[in-house]
Amino acid sequence: MKTDIMWEERGYHTHPEGQDEERTSSDGGIRVLVGYGQQDARAAWAEALKGAGYEVTVAASLTGAVDMARSVRFDVISLDGRWVTEGMEGFSLLREADPEAIWLIISPADLLASVVALLRFDVAGILVEPVGQEELCQHVAGAVEQAHERRELARSRALVPLYQISQAFMQNLHLDDLLQRIVEMAVEATGAQRGSIMLIDEARQELRVRAAVGMPPEVMAVARERVGRGISGWVARTGVPLVINNEGDIPEFLRPSLRGGMAHSAVCLPLAVKGHVIGVINLTKTVGQPPFTRGDAELLSVLAGQAAIAIENARLFEEMEQAYEDLRKLDEMKSEFINIAAHELRTPVAVIVGYASLLVEQLGDESLREYMEAVLRSAQRLQKLTDDLLLLENLSNWQPGEDKLEIHPVLMPDLVEDVASEFERRAEEQGISLEIANGRYEVWARADEAKTKLILRSLLSNAVKFTPSGGRVVISIEPSEEEVIVAVADTGPGIPPDKRRHIFQPFYQAEPALTRVHTGLGLGLSIAYRLAELQSGRLWLEDREGFGAVFCLALPRA
Repeated sequence: MKTDIMWEERGYHTHPEGQDEERTSSDGGIRVLVGYGQQDARAAWAEALKGAGYEVTVAASLTGAVDMARSVRFDVISLDGRWVTEGMEGFSLLREADPEAIWLIISPADLLASVVALLRFDVAGILVEPVGQEELCQHVAGAVEQAHERRELARSRALVPLYQISQAFMQNLHLDDLLQRIVEMAVEATGAQRGSIMLIDEARQELRVRAAVGMPPEVMAVARERVGRGISGWVARTGVPLVINNEGDIPEFLRPSLRGGMAHSAVCLPLAVKGHVIGVINLTKTVGQPPFTRGDAELLSVLAGQAAIAIENARLFEEMEQAYEDLRKLDEMKSEFINIAAHELRTPVAVIVGYASLLVEQLGDESLREYMEAVLRSAQRLQKLTDDLLLLENLSNWQPGEDKLEIHPVLMPDLVEDVASEFERRAEEQGISLEIANGRYEVWARADEAKTKLILRSLLSNAVKFTPSGGRVVISIEPSEEEVIVAVADTGPGIPPDKRRHIFQPFYQAEPALTRVHTGLGLGLSIAYRLAELQSGRLWLEDREGFGAVFCLALPRA
């Protein structure tokens, strides 16, 4: 069902489509209420004002003026000063009925002393009888101009809290602090006595107070409202704002669900993001405070819109923080597991490697020796895996520049030749050509020699592992002004584009798990990448899918 929102007797009411509105507002013309007891003068002034282009309504009594103000919104109201003798209650009701109209009082001179008391109702001017038609038209024109200036001033003043609201929302991503700031700003901007924000618990389908001003903590802790029940629940369900200035303004269908009485004036606005209501903001005033005005409602509607977006952003930020914290805890558990597992495996594996090595040397039976060599190779592979796990875990806690590294000038051609010689036999057995290009340059780098050898061993191990028989692995050294770049190129299958960005992540395997033909945990490149970082260097992949891969290591030049 479509719902229109109109400013009514003292605020917003909702009008289901097809129903008449109880109170009308101007369609662009300026509405003037002429309240005066003498019929001839009242009629003459009304005709003069109509001739000046105003939409005029007349009232012969103060009670009649109040009734008119409850059904029509006026820009200017002129009143008979003689009505002051009836007391102040009628004037109070009139001001409550239309809090923003400009008042003019037409009074006989002998009642001026009493009429002055009406100034507390924000009277714009007191006219002393006799008042001519032209004079009244001039004063009404002045009152209309005053009303226009008031509206402009209200808009200008509203820009300040709106700017403050935007700044506060952009700077605050912690939900509880943000909610409290929203309530405080709403209360401050409207002069409300109390305010609260209730957010919807989707699982329970109920509203809970998350922040408040003027509400005791013990009340906040237990305050609940079912979605769809009461004023807050109805606004949360429908997404329609409600401004109420007395119990008579409460829609009939809501009254049975209200518990107890209500405040003198109340506002309930939905907090919605992309059409989805996430909560409501409530504001109340007590007897003696001016009711909520159209300007309050306009400001609050902007505040509610910005607040809803800020609340959703803060929620997402908190969810992201929680997810990050969960990942951090999982990472800690993983690290602890790896440490425990690696240390528990290290000692028995070392014993197996030691005894298997002795048996290989001492066994005379050739077939038994081959069996034991297979045991030794498997044990050594397991030993390397446990060493790599512990090394990777240690490296993750190191920071660049720490004393854990021994940085000094290293002659790179010699270092490359040393590492390459370790793979010559393996390359020859696989029918692979292993070459060093540009190795004759005397190029020095600032590096940790042992750690740099670990990097190159990892790169060469992968290159030889993935290069088929008849292929080539080429190591080149290219000095630049600030760096020394060592490139290891192979003629293997290369690395698919969708896998390149993961290649330096721990435990990542470019080959599918079920069809893998090469062994390993996928730790070598992640260890190499971290070691390069710790030496203020870089490690990257220059891939040529279908033509092999090129891994490049850059280290600071000495």
